[in-house]
Amino acid sequence: METNRVLIVDDEEGVRKLLGRILEAAHMDVYAAPDGKTALALASSCKPALVILDMGLPDMDGGEVLRRIKSQETTRDVPVMILTGMLDVPAGACGLENGADAFMLKPFLSGEMMARVNALLYHGPGPHAPARQDAQVAGGAP
Repeated sequence: METNRVLIVDDEEGVRKLLGRILEAAHMDVYAAPDGKTALALASSCKPALVILDMGLPDMDGGEVLRRIKSQETTRDVPVMILTGMLDVPAGACGLENGADAFMLKPFLSGEMMARVNALLYHGPGPHAPARQDAQVAGGAP
């Protein structure tokens, strides 16, 4: 597992692209999935160091994706950050109760996103270079 490999799971293409640009600017390898089935396949094949997961997916509930990621031996230790809209606060809180490592609401500031990503990726021992942060507002509805 590479420490800079991030899987973005969101059914909104604009959110996937925006997060991808933010993370790629911080020299991260980004994989993206528009649905739960693709997310689970990528989580197994690309071995991400972090999953950013929207709770509202078209083919399965984000909570089910979270449960499956946390139940697989190869992905159970991968941190998962729930990213969801303001109206989905109970869904995000439910994700925390079911194994998610962080929760963030849309829209978000890219600097806050990078701070949380860095905290989840680089919380272990040893020197790690944090990714660059800026104050761009990101993630609102297109």
